[in-house]
Amino acid sequence: MASANVTLENQLQSAQKNLLFLQQDHANTLKGLHAEIRRLQQHSSGR
Repeated sequence: MASANVTLENQLQSAQKNLLFLQQDHANTLKGLHAEIRRLQQHSSGR
């Protein structure tokens, strides 16, 4: 039973790390997309 708890704890920690990575990657992707939108808007308005 104790080893099952350790395994579940390891899986939980792994899932939390993966979730954090995905959240950070998503935030970076959105930041890049917003920057690209601004660049395209400036380009299309002739600035």
